[in-house]
Amino acid sequence: MIRIETLDVGHASNKSLFKAKGIEFTPGERIALVGKNGSGKSTFLKTLCGILPALKGSVYYNSQPIHTYSPFERAGMVSYFKALAPPGFELTVMDLIYMYPYSKPKTTWLQAKHDMVLDAFKLLPMLNTPLSKLSDGWNQKALIARTCLQESRFIVLDEPTLYLDVFARRDFHKLMHNLTQEFKIGVLYSTHDLEQLSQNADRIFTIQDGTLRSFTNSAWAEFGSEAFLNSR
Repeated sequence: MIRIETLDVGHASNKSLFKAKGIEFTPGERIALVGKNGSGKSTFLKTLCGILPALKGSVYYNSQPIHTYSPFERAGMVSYFKALAPPGFELTVMDLIYMYPYSKPKTTWLQAKHDMVLDAFKLLPMLNTPLSKLSDGWNQKALIARTCLQESRFIVLDEPTLYLDVFARRDFHKLMHNLTQEFKIGVLYSTHDLEQLSQNADRIFTIQDGTLRSFTNSAWAEFGSEAFLNSR
């Protein structure tokens, strides 16, 4: 479990962007994070993964502050993805997915997850293709696949659907649902796409008025979406 008691999120050189209190993130659920540009979504996700320090408070993983773990230990707990431009060097899709320290699956559990992820994004025929020969959307799918294939119990994705077309977005959301249901992976992703959000997440976190708020998907469908859009 990832747990936040109280947390001030921001950069060391700036004031607090927002505060989070009493938040838990458990394996087997999908959480979507929404907020205006500059509200602190990316900063929060990096803080949650231990990449950035909190201004105040701590993020706890299994009751221990996440910043007390080594980077290698954190990578085994939480997989982090950020939408990036295609790599500027020659790697194939296979090179990227199996890049050290993450190798081909050695257990039945990992093999099943491996097959699900590659099949979801239709990457098997592309494994020997250089990333430089692929579109931004295909590069994005390969990077998401690498993130999903790490052995962690939590996956944190910063705008994963940014370069994806409508069909790939559908495949992404189906994959996230299957990972949570079949493998009990916890998924947290940021997005600006509010359409069908209540169907694509079990809970929705919003950053509004300097506070992180949590909605169930039913509460979001009933009044959360309208309240968020009216907060501009």
